[in-house]
Amino acid sequence: MFVIPSSFRILGVLGTLVWPQSLSYKNLTSVLGNYPDLSNISSWVYSYSAISSQISNGGNFTLLAPTNEAITRWLASSPSQDLIEATFAYHILKGVHPSASFGYAPQFLPTMLADTAYANVTGGQVVQGFSTSNGLSFQSANKTTSQVTFGDIVATGGVIHVIDSVLQIPTDALTAITDAKLNYTIGIISQWQFIGGNTGPNTTNLATLADMTIFVPNSAQALAMASNMTGLSQRARNMVGAYHLVMGNAVYSVDLVNGTSLNSRLGLPLVITVGVDKQIYVNRAKILTSDYLIYNGVFHTIDRQEFLAFSDMTPYIL
Repeated sequence: MFVIPSSFRILGVLGTLVWPQSLSYKNLTSVLGNYPDLSNISSWVYSYSAISSQISNGGNFTLLAPTNEAITRWLASSPSQDLIEATFAYHILKGVHPSASFGYAPQFLPTMLADTAYANVTGGQVVQGFSTSNGLSFQSANKTTSQVTFGDIVATGGVIHVIDSVLQIPTDALTAITDAKLNYTIGIISQWQFIGGNTGPNTTNLATLADMTIFVPNSAQALAMASNMTGLSQRARNMVGAYHLVMGNAVYSVDLVNGTSLNSRLGLPLVITVGVDKQIYVNRAKILTSDYLIYNGVFHTIDRQEFLAFSDMTPYIL
């Protein structure tokens, strides 16, 4: 249970914090020191001063602060010191984001995590934030949801939201697909190497590319179509994969606006259509689930593939 210091008083059902005059405009470490249940995150602030000094000197931050219980659960997996430091950076959002700035529409907020060992997203790896009927939440890797249990603690230059679990740093696409148990996609990959190292038309490894969007087939229909086309050459398979990739542009669900045309790695357009029922399509494929965050961007699952004659091959298209 998160304990609120007795020197504070709370107004309203949303838990609006009213600062006693003696504690107004305290710096981050001083504020965290008033909360025994945040002593673990406070120790990270002291331990990783290179990160902390950036927000102490420049301000303009939002700290998502896991409780001691949440951090203790996470530490049970024995993460390395490098991973702990990267995870701390992932909990610091750029900009001040009070609870009132969120609505039901998701926001994708850049964090201080820019170490290329853990992220390859321009401006820093993102966290998804949104409000629901249960309050403010943040999503990280594999759609892991962290609920805000107490928000809007003011510190000099920023704000703190207490969360009930540690954010998970997004992984590479193949690991994310496996962790999410996208079994149809896994079947397609095993037959086609659909999202393997080759991204055709060249053979650049996906992990080296920044700001990537993938439209990932994940349905029985897509798997059946892939199974019926195992005779395609590797070149044709590479072209298939390239048509499902958008490079240099991490396109989140809020960017999938009706009429938008995205340039695939193959060079053919991917046109976004939003139906009257708010269902989003990319060409003729329905988006099933959006916004799986990955190491270097995002992927969305789709329901189908079709065929189109193209040059000397017959690649899949959306």
